[in-house]
Amino acid sequence: FNPRPSAAPAMNASAGTDAPAAADAAVPSQVYSLTNSDLCLVGTSEISLAALHANSIMSPADLPATYCAVSHCFRREAGSRGQRDRGLYRLHQFSKVELFAYAQPDIAPPAAEREPVVHIPLMTYRADMEVPEHARTGVLPSLGSEVMFQRLVNFQASLYAELGLHYRVLDMPTEELGASAYRKVDIEAWMPGRGSAGDYGEISSASNCIDYQARRLNIRFKAGQNDNRFVHTLNATACAVPRLMLSILETHQRADGSVVIPPALVPYMHGITVLHPPAARR
Repeated sequence: FNPRPSAAPAMNASAGTDAPAAADAAVPSQVYSLTNSDLCLVGTSEISLAALHANSIMSPADLPATYCAVSHCFRREAGSRGQRDRGLYRLHQFSKVELFAYAQPDIAPPAAEREPVVHIPLMTYRADMEVPEHARTGVLPSLGSEVMFQRLVNFQASLYAELGLHYRVLDMPTEELGASAYRKVDIEAWMPGRGSAGDYGEISSASNCIDYQARRLNIRFKAGQNDNRFVHTLNATACAVPRLMLSILETHQRADGSVVIPPALVPYMHGITVLHPPAARR
């Protein structure tokens, strides 16, 4: 899994937030529109990454194609108030690393080569939700984009595990899916400071949109002679900076206020292994 780095703009055409792509991320009530302009501030780089191959026919040799973008995200967060959403958990502007993939819909590795669901350390299902077949058997379906979907979720899970976070993976029921999502997974980390007694809070998600976005953006691939088919698109959050920072600080903070740096981050902290509060540094 080696996504191609990409730069995402901070603005997009307003029409682009309605028709093509991230229906969930572009709810009109959550979008900042620019006065006297048909532009709006992006709520996620998924919108830009989904449009990279609009109106094109991709070569099978180029699939799967994976991208990674760092961008600022702007959201009005209308109606989001209260103790559970205060502080770093829900902001109007934040930075995010987004993963995006284009995959063939019907090409998958042999069963022996498929990535098993057991790579995910914890899968939680709600009582009112039917447990998918792949969760009972540990074998992914033959849908090609489902293999890429599992690869994205495994990547997310490995990242949060390396950061020492206590997290859970939720395979979301249909009533939690947006119009574009065929399947969606939320990853939640335990946040001791959330609410009055601590609670899990969402730090990332991953969605398989199959051909919903591709049909609207006219993205196809050449499956054979005179046979062009729509690709499948997928998206996943690698790092929503404020929420990941919140999770790391609350998970690794000690009684004296100091914070132990996860070993995976020490090389990027110039060798610092513990952050001490200002009073302790005097």
